Amino acid sequence: MRLFLLYLATMIIVTIVRSLILLRYCYFRGGASETVRDGFGDPDRLAAKALASRIPHQTSVISGKSGGNSQDTLRNLRSAEISFRYLWNNCNAQVQGISRLVPVTLLLSVLITTYGFVPTLFDYGVSGARDSLYETILTLLRRFTLGIFASVVLFLISEWFKAALMRRNTNWQYFVSKVKHELSDEQ
Repeated sequence: MRLFLLYLATMIIVTIVRSLILLRYCYFRGGASETVRDGFGDPDRLAAKALASRIPHQTSVISGKSGGNSQDTLRNLRSAEISFRYLWNNCNAQVQGISRLVPVTLLLSVLITTYGFVPTLFDYGVSGARDSLYETILTLLRRFTLGIFASVVLFLISEWFKAALMRRNTNWQYFVSKVKHELSDEQ
């Protein structure tokens, strides 16, 4: 039981650290919400803003852009795409790490419950003490329930971040397509 609780505590710490990293990338990175034109100068900043969902993709992004030409804008956009893919893949790896904890936690819950249940049945067959059997079964079910609860929480956290990353990716693809379309209309 102590090892199972130690595993759950370690899993909680790892999940909190990964969640904080994901929150930083997905919600708090990229600086203040500025116009996109200001972000075209620094592709890495534009990618960070896109991952933090701070790009206004409903407005025209090219019209009124001061300085530079469409080739510079395209070059910066390609560089921003590379940066966005890198950031997105890092975040996705963190989410996958959280997702991989779900089956491990479920399996460990089943193994701990089974490991405690077999000797209990053996002791019941030898001594026939029903009270200790019921108490032991309740304790084992509490452990199992704790493991199931931890697995569900892990699953919900990972799915929430997966959905956020998918939305960011969709918004980024829309933004890139819109910029490329506007640049092709300019030429």
